Amino acid sequence: MGITSPLCFTEAFITKLDFTRRESLHPHFGIPEWKAKYSASNEGTLPLLLLPFEPTQIPLLGQHIRLIFRHGKYMDMIDQSLTSYESVIGMSVLDQDESLPIAVVCEVIEEELDIKSGYRGFTSMEVGLRAVGRVLRCNEPPDAYTTDYFHGRKALSVIRLGRFVEYQDEELTESELVMCAEHLKNIESLLALPSQFLTNPEGHELPSKRQKLYADAHTYLASQMRDVAAASWAVFTLIEDDSKISSVIVQALSTKNILERLRLGLTAVLDVTASSTRECFDEKDSFQ
Repeated sequence: MGITSPLCFTEAFITKLDFTRRESLHPHFGIPEWKAKYSASNEGTLPLLLLPFEPTQIPLLGQHIRLIFRHGKYMDMIDQSLTSYESVIGMSVLDQDESLPIAVVCEVIEEELDIKSGYRGFTSMEVGLRAVGRVLRCNEPPDAYTTDYFHGRKALSVIRLGRFVEYQDEELTESELVMCAEHLKNIESLLALPSQFLTNPEGHELPSKRQKLYADAHTYLASQMRDVAAASWAVFTLIEDDSKISSVIVQALSTKNILERLRLGLTAVLDVTASSTRECFDEKDSFQ
């Protein structure tokens, strides 16, 4: 799932902003500092500001996204994230007007923060975020991520601020590790397809756009988790048309099983690729 163009939030009028406090921020604040600041004083739970997103707009772990805000409440949330939450902000997943209990944790990339003042005081903000983890909303039963539990629960009451606990993958068994190795070979095969390469003037192969996205996500995550776990998230960057995989995104965020997530990602990549190929042939036939 490669998110490349900025998402834009454009609601009504904006409020006056004051970003003078940002000058005192430590440049290396992020997830470790956020956990250290809040976990000890909140019985292990972590407060998190939340931006609402549909599943297909959510960046999965390792992915980078750029957002454009033209509404004061969202700009205020970014400011509050930088000044009070160690540059951390969450993305709640809205599925059919219901909020899922799993949220994606992102770090605000302050170097990519750009605030612009426009005509008659209108202001816009563009900011970069990197998805770095996921958390589970507190006070939910163990099977809270199932659709039935959230039927009829509206999202508006839970999208701005919540309290969460960490949500970690389970350990893999020996047999699961063997199957994961096979899936990793399949990913390598997809990345090595000749049609995915470009060449420079000297004739050397250059990585394609989605190869760069995969490498960027995998490299970032591999410094924090085992290689197979990093690949299970990075594989979703190979999906160029993510409009068809809303349910897959929800499953990927919900599962704690690395093997299951690898299978979900590979299946989605192959399904979208096959669908795109069929559509290409159908369009070609229509002109004959």
